[in-house]
Amino acid sequence: MIKISSVAVVLVLMVAAVAAGCVQQAGAAKGSVFFTMADAAADMGAVSSVVVTVDSVRAHSNTQGWITVSSETRTYDLMQLKAQGNQVLLAQAQLDPGTYQQVRLDISKVVVTDAGGEHEAKLPSGELKIVGQLIVEANKTSSVTFDFIADESLHVTGNGQYVFAPTVQLTTRHNADIDVRNTNNVQIRSGTVATDTKVGMDINGNVGVGVKIDSGATINIGSDGKIIIGVGPAPPPAPKPKPVINITVEADNNTLYPVSVEVQKDATVRLTFRVREGTNSTGLEFRSEKFTTGPLLPGASATVEFTADKSFSYSTYFGGGSVKRAEGWIIAS
Repeated sequence: MIKISSVAVVLVLMVAAVAAGCVQQAGAAKGSVFFTMADAAADMGAVSSVVVTVDSVRAHSNTQGWITVSSETRTYDLMQLKAQGNQVLLAQAQLDPGTYQQVRLDISKVVVTDAGGEHEAKLPSGELKIVGQLIVEANKTSSVTFDFIADESLHVTGNGQYVFAPTVQLTTRHNADIDVRNTNNVQIRSGTVATDTKVGMDINGNVGVGVKIDSGATINIGSDGKIIIGVGPAPPPAPKPKPVINITVEADNNTLYPVSVEVQKDATVRLTFRVREGTNSTGLEFRSEKFTTGPLLPGASATVEFTADKSFSYSTYFGGGSVKRAEGWIIAS
């Protein structure tokens, strides 16, 4: 296995405009998105270049689905970025305020150059999709940091072929202080951390916590182009990790906001109910076949967790009451 230290790939989502190169604006309804890449790699011996081609960047919310942040194909030499020691701006876009549950990079090619020339590395999957909560607030700045742990990402097969299976530390922040005056050296100085998780990719392209190709594994590329562990046939695909989806629903005396929410079937759902101020003084209860919150007074909130194995409805009642006030739906699709 090739030894490299971390490679930082940073996606910065900002709900503010760029004034004089810095993040300063009030009243904006959307946020600018800045995507940067850097490489802090240690000595890689004979490897002189690792060129990564990124085709697109996307973010996902339960209300809007997948949103394309950038669809411009660009290539970046991680070794060159290592020499610079900076984070280089990749892309910019606008996002609505809200909570996003997943981020995604589409990588089409990785080319490694060593003493023997150029070699295209095998990717278990070009889709790097990571579950993590990203909070974007109006007139504030948020960031998403993909810190590629390259010594766990780049592997060599028994016959000298390269395999690139990303291992990434994902960190998201909101209310961050970001300086973009120099697009070749973006600075992220502060912010409240919402997600800090390490994920990896296995030989089948599955991505999740605790998923990776072990550093001591003997890997090969079969005649069918699939990556295999050892010399025998490829093992059966590992089950894909189930996503965790975070949702917030607000309620008053007669209405839910939103009334229905669509989620991925069999996903783990963390649903937070918040009772709006001005609601009946006895508060509200949220009841369904999967959960019951008990009375929540105005201004209070509670979170329930369940598996979305099917669609179902839930209802609100005044605290201790039996008369239904409103009905909501969880749509599993």
